[in-house]
Amino acid sequence: MKKRNIWIYHKPIAHRGLHSGNALIPENSLKAFEAAIDKGYPIELDVHLLKDNEVVVFHDESLERMCGSNEVINNLTSKEIKEYRLLESSEQIPLLKEVFDFVEGRTPILIEIKSSKENKGVLLPLANLIKGYSGYVAIQSFNPFYLRWFAKNAPLVVRGQLSGSFEGEPLGYLIKFLLRNYVFNFMGKPDFIAHEVEDLKENRKVKRLREKNMPVLGWTVREVKTFQEFKPYLDNIIFENFLP
Repeated sequence: MKKRNIWIYHKPIAHRGLHSGNALIPENSLKAFEAAIDKGYPIELDVHLLKDNEVVVFHDESLERMCGSNEVINNLTSKEIKEYRLLESSEQIPLLKEVFDFVEGRTPILIEIKSSKENKGVLLPLANLIKGYSGYVAIQSFNPFYLRWFAKNAPLVVRGQLSGSFEGEPLGYLIKFLLRNYVFNFMGKPDFIAHEVEDLKENRKVKRLREKNMPVLGWTVREVKTFQEFKPYLDNIIFENFLP
């Protein structure tokens, strides 16, 4: 693993790889990651912990949207996930170690650690995988306690705090306020923040952090118009559906 984090704000990052939004190039697939590499973009991906303690690259808690099954990803083993295909394509659900072997340092990787009680155990095996990888890697999460764990146990890993408006999320007002205003940054000591792009204009805390040289990423930018509108408020974007 390499430490330098300049890539975090130097080149737009492909959300779940450079995917097509359908079965042609499914999200979080090796095919999507290869497409990003071909265009010179860093990759953003998501991880969960499988039943046999392997780290898997997948966004949802359920396989329903991507694989047509109501199975929960955390309840499956690394052998069992190979029975499924992403959006009925030929692409399988990859393990993180398979992605690392495939990418081989050809582009940086930004890993979102999905936040759930079932996923807390992913931190140590994820840190061990990152430690053994020779390319540029960073982690990010909405959960500030995950960042605190990395700050204490794997401090060389570049880490980012995710946040946003949390509109419609089943969280109490106080928790939303604390997370939206980065009150927990003292715990995780993030190297950057990644904020919901549509909430950037209204968030004075993000503005103050950026004025103190905290790199700000905007997620998820899906069209050129949005990119141009919010460009003054951020240093880089996590994007999909267009080529910035």
